[in-house]
Amino acid sequence: MLKKFKKYFPALRNSKGLTLIEILVTASLIVFISALVIKNSTLTRINLDRVANVVASDIRLAQSMALSSKIYQYLGAYNGDSNADPVPRNRCGYGISQSQNDNVTYFVYAGPPTLTPTGTQRNCGPASYQPTAQQDTPAYKTVLLDPQNRVVFDTSPRFRDIYYEPPGPTTYIGNQQNSAVEKIKIMKAGTAQNACNSVSVNCIYVCAYLSGRVEIT
Repeated sequence: MLKKFKKYFPALRNSKGLTLIEILVTASLIVFISALVIKNSTLTRINLDRVANVVASDIRLAQSMALSSKIYQYLGAYNGDSNADPVPRNRCGYGISQSQNDNVTYFVYAGPPTLTPTGTQRNCGPASYQPTAQQDTPAYKTVLLDPQNRVVFDTSPRFRDIYYEPPGPTTYIGNQQNSAVEKIKIMKAGTAQNACNSVSVNCIYVCAYLSGRVEIT
């Protein structure tokens, strides 16, 4: 059968099969096309998972800093008493807050010190301290979700502050203790609000519970 076929195609009469170069070119094309398809089908999910893990990690960072109640400074002599012993200064708490100016930025911030500059004990209270308030040189960092803005926070509404107060730490969600969980929704840019459901690959949630548990769903 093959011999009958070859007589109509002179170029195939002396063919011994594919050359090494032809095999390499074909294999390269298959690998390139396969990689392109896989990349397009998984890019969104990989980005969402990566961003969600970073956000969850920063929430746990604020939690662990409140749990350790880290001393960041020793207050020396105050009130004119040069013989006063140095007093350790701790933070009232640590938290995470979404930027009010955009949907791609959040802050990890520290509350004000437990002692005022004069050495007076501060009544911290169940407050949620904003990182932009410059509460006596707060320590905080600004985090951008994705440099290319491929993923964003849901802003309808924005997520409430998640704040941890030592020594427990005690968890406050939106400056309150009566909210069991805060669900931070992260989604692919351009995704409609009603498109996020249990099977959507365009959305992911970071949940912070009043009990202190943090998980990604």
